[in-house]
Amino acid sequence: MARRIIVGGTPIDFTCENSRFKTDISAPINPVYPGSVTFDPIYDGGDDILLLEKVIEKSSGNKCYWFMWYSNGIPKLTMSGVISEDDIVEVIRNISKISF
Repeated sequence: MARRIIVGGTPIDFTCENSRFKTDISAPINPVYPGSVTFDPIYDGGDDILLLEKVIEKSSGNKCYWFMWYSNGIPKLTMSGVISEDDIVEVIRNISKISF
């Protein structure tokens, strides 16, 4: 189950953790979105936003990424899809090929 990271008894908005992974909040670019790789959300729909976040695998400490939807600071997804830095490059390349 996905939930916000709790620090000092307080849930931190725009963070997420589950049994295997958690948002990496060690070096925030923007303190409002502590794990985001960009200063602003990659999509902002008002109450709902999409972030690309740095993530830590809890068992190994390996660093990776995930796209996470939040509604009013709370994670909307119940599962994570973790990808590598190379995979992010592939996603960007494929998105750039979309024809509208």
